[in-house]
Amino acid sequence: MRVRINYAVDLEELLSECSRLLYEAKIKLQHQLNTLDRASEDLDDNTILNTLTQIDLTRQEISKYDQRLEDTFALLRGYYDLLNEQQQEVPSANEETQDG
Repeated sequence: MRVRINYAVDLEELLSECSRLLYEAKIKLQHQLNTLDRASEDLDDNTILNTLTQIDLTRQEISKYDQRLEDTFALLRGYYDLLNEQQQEVPSANEETQDG
């Protein structure tokens, strides 16, 4: 069973937190893909069951980390949009100062 965990980080820590999440996902996926790679290299009549198990585990890991990547994507997209909003507000404030 999977549960969703929400937590808050300071805006200044968002990029490092996203970087950590991406690194963790990459390491775990690389490990799983390496295991699948070894299973495929050793594939013969005696190792079919092991290869089937590794294929299934890899599919599960990909699904799990796809959700993490989606979450990280949403965080970074929101941060990017916030930066763009702030950049658009700055010229408006400068224009008001010059007009005043």
